[in-house]
Amino acid sequence: VEGLSGAFMCVRRTVIDQVGGLDEEFFMYGEDLDWSYRITEAGWKLAYVPQAEIVHFKGESARTMPRLRQLYEFHRAMVIFVRKHIAKTRNPLSVALIEAGIVLRGIGVTLWRFFLAILRPLLDVSLLAVAVVLALATRSLSGWTVPPFTGNEWALISFVFIVSGIAGAAVTGLYRKQPGAMERTDAGRAILAAVVGAAICIVAMFFIKTINFSRIVTGLAWMYAGGLAAAWRWIVAPSGNRPRGRGIVVGCGARANAFLEEFVKPARNYHVMGVVRGTDDDPECSSVAGYPVIGDLSDLPILLRRLKVDDVIVAWEHFRYADVLGFVRRGGGYPQRVRLVPDGLDLNGAAQTTASEGDWPLIDVKLPKRSIL
Repeated sequence: VEGLSGAFMCVRRTVIDQVGGLDEEFFMYGEDLDWSYRITEAGWKLAYVPQAEIVHFKGESARTMPRLRQLYEFHRAMVIFVRKHIAKTRNPLSVALIEAGIVLRGIGVTLWRFFLAILRPLLDVSLLAVAVVLALATRSLSGWTVPPFTGNEWALISFVFIVSGIAGAAVTGLYRKQPGAMERTDAGRAILAAVVGAAICIVAMFFIKTINFSRIVTGLAWMYAGGLAAAWRWIVAPSGNRPRGRGIVVGCGARANAFLEEFVKPARNYHVMGVVRGTDDDPECSSVAGYPVIGDLSDLPILLRRLKVDDVIVAWEHFRYADVLGFVRRGGGYPQRVRLVPDGLDLNGAAQTTASEGDWPLIDVKLPKRSIL
């Protein structure tokens, strides 16, 4: 192949002595591509080994880096590569066009990501404006007359509504998920955000004496806004044929194997992302009941953040509560549940009556509540 992924590379000492190590001018991105290019230019061959299985936590090194900085460093690395290797054999105009293309692509990707980031809030704010108009129209049906507010007063009212909506969304985590990860359960979260926003809005209008806005219209507006926000999320989100749950199983022993065989494989709409070895499990264990081992217990916090699982199912014979819960707490907002496969559970043949994940006879561990702040 022409280039190898820098996630895992084995290089001969003689090759390193000949072409040198990784170029430190690159930062975070591009150094593996540059190294591969120099190795092939020196007459060596690059190859992937299909027998090797590597677990790579993509993007984990840049997780704490702002996304704009990530985009900048990636495209900066491409420019460095062009100037280092391509500029030697191309005329200046070609090099300038290539660099311009890289810069334009970086600008385009940045603008597109910014658009995706503000798309849902913009849509919700637009629907909030529609909801206010609908509320005014509904209230007018009873003979109520719209107050003759000035333009500045309407601007202040709009500002209060928008800020209240943003606060409600922040408190309920309405925009925490990426657009592609939206689920129909987010419709309920949108309604909850509208309830919180309505409470904030009513309180704000009570304390701002210059606004004498109808409480009935305010309540109707937020009711319509919550319904509209929930409706579009319900329509856009995938239908119910997606897996109802995504889990990681902890343990490589007989209990984990029996649980996966008897419960998980016959289950409808449940997806196990992989198995995590316990601290005393066989380090050579690479799969359990056909499910791949994706890491050790120490990798659990990273796996929870990257895979965004719903459940951690502990089927580890020598389970230690403090060990697993300590790693789970470091996993950010995931998982939603920690579930234990209890001692003495008769696994053989039990799946005939527990094909549904909701019927599994597991012990749910109550996780400490996280602060919204």
